[in-house]
Amino acid sequence: MRKYSVLIIILLILLVSAAACTSKTGLFTDVSAFEAMKIIETNRNNPEFVILDIRTTNEFSEGRLAGAVNVDFYAESFRADLKKLDREKTYLVYCRSGNRSGQSRPFFVEPGFREVYHLESGINSWKAEGYPVVQ
Repeated sequence: MRKYSVLIIILLILLVSAAACTSKTGLFTDVSAFEAMKIIETNRNNPEFVILDIRTTNEFSEGRLAGAVNVDFYAESFRADLKKLDREKTYLVYCRSGNRSGQSRPFFVEPGFREVYHLESGINSWKAEGYPVVQ
């Protein structure tokens, strides 16, 4: 009986530790263009959802996902701009091909953003699927 009590205590400690680590590091999930489109549809009227385009301002002006906010990955203020964002909101982050947005992972995970979806092949994959962009 004592063995089982010790085992249960150890399992509870492990579960609590795992939960603490998860909330501390946040969630950064790679998604396809199709999955991103479904996430956007699901969150269409959700004020706690933000589409974050981290391309340059020139790229942003050439076409973006509807409702996207621009924070330039190459700007000196990039990290400072991210620090101003509400970590409790849900984000869909993308760039042109997925490279810059993939590199941005630590900037979301380390400060503990709650939930971030990464359009893994960027706006290029979005366009390739025929999904709309706005000017």
